[in-house]
Amino acid sequence: MGRENAQLCAAIANNDYYEQLVMDEAQIKGLDKLGPLAITDGYLNVTDEPGLGYSFDFDALDQTALTKVSVTEKIE
Repeated sequence: MGRENAQLCAAIANNDYYEQLVMDEAQIKGLDKLGPLAITDGYLNVTDEPGLGYSFDFDALDQTALTKVSVTEKIE
């Protein structure tokens, strides 16, 4: 389960199955409220953006990082 697995499932042309662990009826009723992994009418829709569906705020990451390392040279 997770965005990575959802994107992999969507990328396989003959795959029509994604498994979501469900523990009780309340969770079943909340499947449409799972954000990027929401299941609506039995379908899981994934983003068509490149990558795994994560968006990063790099400015916020830079502000909260303990340290930042920049690689400036290429070793051949």
